[in-house]
Amino acid sequence: MKQEKQILNILSKIFGQDKSHALLAALKLAIENRSLIEIQDILEHYVAPEQNVLQAILAFQHQVIELASQTEPKIILEFNHLLNPIIWYAHELSQKDTVNHYENEINVLNIHLERIKKHKSDFASVAAHELKTPLTLIDGYINVFELDFSEDELKTRGPALRGLKNGVERMSEIIENMIDVSAMDMGIYKINKHEVWFRQMFTQIMNDYEETLKKRDITITIDEESLPEESIEGDSGKIHQAFSQLISNAIKYTPNGGNVHIFGKLNDDTLKICIHDNGIGINQDDLSIIFDKFFTLGQTALHSSSKTKFKGGGPGLGLALTKGIIDAHGGEIWAESKGYDETALHGTRFYVTLPLIGSASQLQEQ
Repeated sequence: MKQEKQILNILSKIFGQDKSHALLAALKLAIENRSLIEIQDILEHYVAPEQNVLQAILAFQHQVIELASQTEPKIILEFNHLLNPIIWYAHELSQKDTVNHYENEINVLNIHLERIKKHKSDFASVAAHELKTPLTLIDGYINVFELDFSEDELKTRGPALRGLKNGVERMSEIIENMIDVSAMDMGIYKINKHEVWFRQMFTQIMNDYEETLKKRDITITIDEESLPEESIEGDSGKIHQAFSQLISNAIKYTPNGGNVHIFGKLNDDTLKICIHDNGIGINQDDLSIIFDKFFTLGQTALHSSSKTKFKGGGPGLGLALTKGIIDAHGGEIWAESKGYDETALHGTRFYVTLPLIGSASQLQEQ
């Protein structure tokens, strides 16, 4: 009784004599019930609007202790004994509220990011289709000029026309890549499965880059014995496109005089192919994002567009498209590198695995 009376004295000094008895009874009941809402209501005359429940209880406790220490020091222990369980409970609940708050914030941000991602894909799709029409007209006019020019005119204007033609072809390729990547995002990207002959495919890609390899003095070696002798099932055009992009990347990020090695490994149900260059490598932090749309290595301000020039840039669609093609075939793709270093030349290994769905003989039986 003496301790309760002392608590009443403290409460009277804080809230007034007329409220102290009812306040103590309510406070004791709220603490017994471990009810933060009741505590909040009890302290509503004291709590600042911006305070949460835990802050309110701690502030209230601090004021009680300050007054008790001046008048009734012995009451501090009793009051703390009374209030500490609810403080602990409030602290625990406050932490949960904080976690829930941040989870909600993260969910909102994720929704916002998904919306931005969709807007970006929609823009790429619309922009690609809008650019395709005028580009087709330009290509048509170039063909008309070639037919209308005399032999003498072609001698003087032919190089300019070929330059325009090359520019249109490069732009058309970028637009087609934008359309394909958008189709992958929308889940409507189609592949047509038939025979893929890997040995012949890599020979064709080598022929495509023959001029560049001579100019850059880069050697590509293909371990044909490690590649399947028979064909496997897949979209030959898309598979060719994917590996041509990987070889183009290897050429771009390998200095003049470098080497690129291509080899495979056959398992029971998968084909694993590695494209290994001794180029400048890739930062470890970038390995997980190089397949994202519009991601480019190096500084954008120093961007220099080229498919094969050393460190030549692009729109950042090649590896995204390559991954989409491999994914569409049920395969996997990843890269490994010790890091970016233009002196040490750590190089990069791109690995691709594809399921061995069928061989040439199996396709003929079907």
